[in-house]
Amino acid sequence: RFEGDIKRERESALKKREVVCLCREEEVIIMIGNYLSTFGVCVFAYLYPLFLCFKALEMHKKSPEKLRGWCIYWLVLATFTVFERLTDAFLFFLPLYHEAKVAFVVYLWHPKSQGALYIYDKFVGPTLSKHEGSIDRKIEDVQAKLGDWCFTYSRMAYAYVQKMTLQLLQSLPTAQAAMAQQAGGTGGTNGATAAASQPVNPIKKEPIATEAK
Repeated sequence: RFEGDIKRERESALKKREVVCLCREEEVIIMIGNYLSTFGVCVFAYLYPLFLCFKALEMHKKSPEKLRGWCIYWLVLATFTVFERLTDAFLFFLPLYHEAKVAFVVYLWHPKSQGALYIYDKFVGPTLSKHEGSIDRKIEDVQAKLGDWCFTYSRMAYAYVQKMTLQLLQSLPTAQAAMAQQAGGTGGTNGATAAASQPVNPIKKEPIATEAK
């Protein structure tokens, strides 16, 4: 019985180790997949479209209307990036979530799909046109509040610096007088100590001159 218990314990320990190893391998695979997907998004959403946009700018310098497609792409991509920050926090555990993002950004700029134009015409453009006035008013309000805030705190900072500078200048003469007084007191103390250290004649109470050797 004792030997059988030992064998069962060893088998259970081996099974636990195998399960732990499998879990670690899955975690490593998921982590590598996430890194590759992030790299793919950077390449296919930003780097490669950036180069294509550069080529379009160089080819159509005299006809800027032909660059409308790339302006729409970057606008839609900016919208996607904003929503991506939110969805990553809640949908990261879904299978092939990161791979789907790579496929989506390719769908946006690919000539055969031109997904950015479709999304802009159906969703982004109408939504922004509907709320353009309120967005402009909010932007103006925020700019005004920021300007007032910066002006107020800059005045407070200037007054604080001016106050500290005046205090520093007023404290300089006092500090110099204290240092001079301290130096004079130290000299008097040293002289009294030297006089006290000389030998004194017990009868005449006068210092005894020491013979020079």
